[in-house]
Amino acid sequence: MMKSLLYLSRNLSFNRDGELERLIPQIQKRNARLSVSGYLYTDQDYFLQYLEGDEAVLDRLWFKICQDDRHEIMYMTTTDIDELRFPDWSMKFFCNSTQVEVLLYKYLIEQMQFMASKSLKSRVLSFFGQDLNIWKMVDHIRLVTNPFAQHA
Repeated sequence: MMKSLLYLSRNLSFNRDGELERLIPQIQKRNARLSVSGYLYTDQDYFLQYLEGDEAVLDRLWFKICQDDRHEIMYMTTTDIDELRFPDWSMKFFCNSTQVEVLLYKYLIEQMQFMASKSLKSRVLSFFGQDLNIWKMVDHIRLVTNPFAQHA
């Protein structure tokens, strides 16, 4: 079974000296070997990462991501998928994006911050509607970054 995973984290120490840019090629090779695709967006304060692939592989990657003390996980959501949204991106890295992409990412970060700030009870009550909006934004990012992609 395939799934996608999207998370928002607060940058605690990453990329202060170009560390992240040096890691991206290694991450891309690992993801290609594991048949994982996705992207990473950063505005230096936050990371927004989308991953897709085999469920068991993503579960192992998520465990490793959570152990990394260079960032603090704020919100994470997953969904089952039938096809990959970004099959050609082993790990697309966005840090200097177009204005449209930046606006989409900023909106998505705001949505995820909103979900992270809610109490557990209110999060459960609004979970499905907000998560649907988040996944719609991921699809919009797919269309903006690849205008030839078919809308799912």
